[in-house]
Parts: sequence; structure tokens; C-alpha cells
Amino acid sequence: CDTHTHSIHSFDGHDSVDTMCRKAIENGVSVLAITDHSEALFDIPLNLKERERCALSVKAADEASVKYASSLTVLRGCELGQPHMNPEYANAILSEFDFDYVIGSMHFFPGNIDLYDVVYTRENHKDYMKMYFEETIKMLDFDGYQTLGHLDYITRLLYHCFDSTPNYLEFRQDVEKILKR
Repeated sequence: CDTHTHSIHSFDGHDSVDTMCRKAIENGVSVLAITDHSEALFDIPLNLKERERCALSVKAADEASVKYASSLTVLRGCELGQPHMNPEYANAILSEFDFDYVIGSMHFFPGNIDLYDVVYTRENHKDYMKMYFEETIKMLDFDGYQTLGHLDYITRLLYHCFDSTPNYLEFRQDVEKILKR
């Protein structure tokens, strides 16, 4: 199964849901969750454009679920970014759409700062890693998703800050707390 995918209804998706389903079947996948992004940013309400985008994703997943029912289970999903930073937004989208599967993920720091927009250096990267784990721990208190997405997300941006592969050894307590919860 593949439960973390993005279609053309996400900024980082490249394929239609139909294309994703055909490729999933070709590759022996029997369960596919279409989990397009929805970012709960601080003080930004759920707007019509976001509702329409999510509705298109859900509709495409529903259509694919019927079309490929004999060979693939297609789930309506969402990757909900930092829901604890805007619980009103998160609760609105979760109540408006009947998702089968929701991923809770951290993509933004407080202040709506995209993790990709931060300049990480050898001097500051540990502070940002600490903040990332602290915010992830806060996110765990929001009860609207089934799984935690990519705990290693921040390391995608930190390779130049380490002499070798980025690691979490210094943050072991935070990581263990997250994994236990």
C-alpha cells in the first residue's frame, strides 16, 4: 500500500489520480491513499479556493475508487500540515470532507515560516531542529489524523550542516517522546 501520495491537486503533485492509480496497479499496490496537501497556517481561515481544491481531490479519489474497485482500494485522504497551529481551519476541513486517511505533518514553523524558506547553517540548525521537534510534539495533541508524516522532513534541508548524514542523536529524547505518543 502507499498512503502518502500527492496528485495534481497538490503543489508538489505531477500526475492525475487516474494516472497514479494505473501506476499503483502496475507496481502491485493494492491500497492507495490520495493525500493531497492542506496547510493549516496560523490565522488563515479555510477559504473557497482551498475548499474547491480539496473537493477536486476527493472527487477524483471517489471516481478512481469506483473505476479501479476490482484491482485497487483508493482512499480519500489529506496531508494536513501543522493542524495545531490553526485548529479552526483543521477542524473545518476535517468536518467538511469525509477523508478515509489523514496524515499530520509539520511543514511550517510558527509565524507561517515554510521550513524550505529558512537559511540553515551549522550555527543555527540545531535550534531549528529543536523547534521542529517541539512543534511536532505540540501537534500530537491535535486529534484529527491517523499517522504522523515524515518525521525526517527537516533533514532534507540540513545536509550541508553536517559532516556526514544528518542524524537525530542529539534529539533522541524528543524523537522517542514523539514515537511513543
